Amino acid sequence: MSKAKTIFIFNGANLTIQCTTNDKMRDICQNFSTKINKVMNSFIFLYGGNLVNLELSFNSQERKIDRENKEMRILVYNNEDEIFICPKCGEIIKLNR
Repeated sequence: MSKAKTIFIFNGANLTIQCTTNDKMRDICQNFSTKINKVMNSFIFLYGGNLVNLELSFNSQERKIDRENKEMRILVYNNEDEIFICPKCGEIIKLNR
């Protein structure tokens, strides 16, 4: 069981959650929500341009480059927001819900 970290980017701030590579994404995202005193369902979590699969482990979710660094960056948006804009290219992100 290897140590890792997940960096949540929310409202322009980075918040790091320590975890292991075997932890489920649901637990990691719940730890983020708990740390900022919010309900997890009030957020949308994006990783690599896709919704985070909460049923997967850190190991199963991460891309190869992140696996080597044992670090993952997740964009966090309020669930009630209707428009999501990519911070890199400025394009509107359409989510399949």
